[in-house]
This record gives sequence, C-alpha cells and structure tokens, in this order.
Amino acid sequence: MRIFDGVLHYARTGGGDIEPLHGDMAGSFRLRIGGYRVLFNLHEGAMRIYGVRLRSEAYR
Repeated sequence: MRIFDGVLHYARTGGGDIEPLHGDMAGSFRLRIGGYRVLFNLHEGAMRIYGVRLRSEAYR
C-alpha cells in the first residue's frame, strides 16, 4: 500500500524523491519509496511504470 500511495502522491503533486536515470536507463526516472524503487518514464502526460524492485535489485 505504501508504494501505491507514493505513486499516487507523485501523480497528483509531482512530489517525492525522484531522480533521472543515466546510462542504459537514460530518459527514465526512479521514485524512491523506502527500500523500493519505482522505475518509470513519462510519455504523453502519462506515468508508465515498468518496474518496482528492491533497491538492491533495481539497477541490474
């Protein structure tokens, strides 16, 4: 539920711990929610989530 609330907060306000990604993931972003990372990109005003992973596994 915490992840859902974090994504909803970002969608409504644009707030949260957001960082752009680099390298192979350039053009995408990560949202940090505790020990989890939500990996997403923005396309035509929509947030497209392509991964929710533990921090230790998120960038492999």
